[in-house]
Amino acid sequence: MLIIRVGFFKSVAALLLWSLSIVSALGQGAAAIITPGEGIGTVLLGQRLEEVHASLGAPKLSDTGMDGRLWEIWRSGPAFEGRRQNGFDELEVYFTREQPDLSGASVVRQIRVTAPFFRTASGVSIRNSFSQIIDRFPNLRIDEDLTYALSGDRNEKDVEMYVDRTRGIAFEFRNGAAADPTVTGFCRAIHVFRSGTDPRIMNAFDQ
Repeated sequence: MLIIRVGFFKSVAALLLWSLSIVSALGQGAAAIITPGEGIGTVLLGQRLEEVHASLGAPKLSDTGMDGRLWEIWRSGPAFEGRRQNGFDELEVYFTREQPDLSGASVVRQIRVTAPFFRTASGVSIRNSFSQIIDRFPNLRIDEDLTYALSGDRNEKDVEMYVDRTRGIAFEFRNGAAADPTVTGFCRAIHVFRSGTDPRIMNAFDQ
């Protein structure tokens, strides 16, 4: 009987947290909304570098790679509607050149967030459990190649990457999320990319 009661109260608590996350999402401004396949907040896929800077201001960090690639990070300012964040909360934007021949402007190709400030319209953020996220995105599948890269090219997995290419969204989970699907704290990042394309690992180009 005690086991049944404990399980019941854990389920009620999980449902309550899920409901609160949806209410919180409804109260967030446009800067916080994750839209799969389109963008995050005011940053849209295909947007030019100067447009992003005009909207968010200068990034905290920036790294340039070969072939016109650019990776920039914001930790404060308009990206978070001026709200104070902790040291792990980031908005990361990956740019490439507009044209295949590396000509043209730098445009947004992929966006990654590690802050619970950002949520989908239905309330999904990094604070949700594995089961809650899978429930909202049932086509998510583990990508072994990206998982291997995220784990430092080691067979022992530290992080697993689940991707829904149809909708253009991916989630990074710490190892063990699928084994404890109702426990929160395993999701560490959310990616948005063009539907029907392949996401990439976002880190400094010398890593």
